[in-house]
Amino acid sequence: MDQYYDTREAKHMVHSLSEERVAKDELHLSRLYRETTVLEGMQITSDDDEQTCQSITLTGFNGKSFDDAICAIREIQCTGEREFHQGQLQEWLPVKLQGYDAVEMSNRYFRTRSKTERETGIPIRTDVDPKGNNLIHMEENVVKYYRGIMDAGKKKYMGAKPHMFRTGDIVEAQCSVVFVRCKGGSVKTKLVLHAIAMVNCEHTMVGGAPSAVRMKRKVGFKYEGEAEETHEKSKKHQDDVQNDEQDSMLSTEM
Repeated sequence: MDQYYDTREAKHMVHSLSEERVAKDELHLSRLYRETTVLEGMQITSDDDEQTCQSITLTGFNGKSFDDAICAIREIQCTGEREFHQGQLQEWLPVKLQGYDAVEMSNRYFRTRSKTERETGIPIRTDVDPKGNNLIHMEENVVKYYRGIMDAGKKKYMGAKPHMFRTGDIVEAQCSVVFVRCKGGSVKTKLVLHAIAMVNCEHTMVGGAPSAVRMKRKVGFKYEGEAEETHEKSKKHQDDVQNDEQDSMLSTEM
């Protein structure tokens, strides 16, 4: 969010939309076991295909509904903590974004293909080119993009392209809270992104650039202001000539 972004107005809209749309569901913990393949003595570089992911960082400007969501994530972590040895689960904490609490959500494009399971991947988007035979794109890796619209007074969602989203847009997001085993035996809490919907982008569009400065437009061989000034002078000169002619005619008649 740049210097032209109206944070105060966006904050007010986020709080209003949160109060209007928030829905609380009963928490439940599902056991999903998957043995991950640990590669010993291998360094994963930052440009590895397996690390390519879709990610977002969300803040609610410390509004009550967003704070409730953070508390819900912590409650889920406390519930899941007893599934592991004491101290094994790393503490989850929100990140900071321009002084506000924020949460990060992500989802990898690929995961490692299991050697013990027969798995068939699904077609990936045309703008992604999977490389390597050990990676597979599954339904769990899909992130769906939408934009909200009002149709006959009802809220509906339509499919959207990922590139339409900008930093500072007001969005809704769906995610899963999962516990991932890390190298070394520890476990961390991760928010897996599944869907994101555009709610409002007017603050981003208004705040994207300063107010435009009006420039003079060249008309023929003269600038717009000069042309208008010349036209006014010509009109005044014609009025003066007409007045002189009328005065001359009155003098002759007398």
